[in-house]
Amino acid sequence: YGLPNSPDLINLDSLDGVVAIAGPCVDDRGNPNTIIDMNHSPGAWTGSPTADIANCDSNVYMTIDLGDYYLITGVTIWHYYGNDRAYCAQKIATSTSGSFTGEELVVYDTGTDYGPPESPDGNSFSFSATFARYVRHWCGRSTSNAGVHFMEIDVYGVASSVDIISLDQLVGVSAIAGPGVD
Repeated sequence: YGLPNSPDLINLDSLDGVVAIAGPCVDDRGNPNTIIDMNHSPGAWTGSPTADIANCDSNVYMTIDLGDYYLITGVTIWHYYGNDRAYCAQKIATSTSGSFTGEELVVYDTGTDYGPPESPDGNSFSFSATFARYVRHWCGRSTSNAGVHFMEIDVYGVASSVDIISLDQLVGVSAIAGPGVD
């Protein structure tokens, strides 16, 4: 933030009440929360959410519900990294409502291209701090096979939750119409 007393950033997944939700066509293998269990080792792929995608024109997603509103500054994503591979059709977005129907803030998008190579360190994406409750990650097939392997998603931000208020409800706030507005 550039402030002398900037708050410490943490992995918000470690807070109570955080849950993962598998999107349509994702096999969460009965436990979607394996994507936030802090285990991204290659051997964990057999219990991690997965899907098969034929090409890079489509993808599937996992959503992290932080359970409250937080100031979010970045995400680290792990897919299967047991061999040299990259995944296509990736996107990361944040949302306050969880709808992801146009209100979201897209912070990363490969289109139909492949993202960076997978690694044991994951792929980290930092962005300008934004308030949100939900983080969604879309992903397509890999360069190795049609499988999408969601291993881990870590969401980083400030540990203190925030209250969202409607500014027009504050005392003294008024709206002034511009030219041509009745």
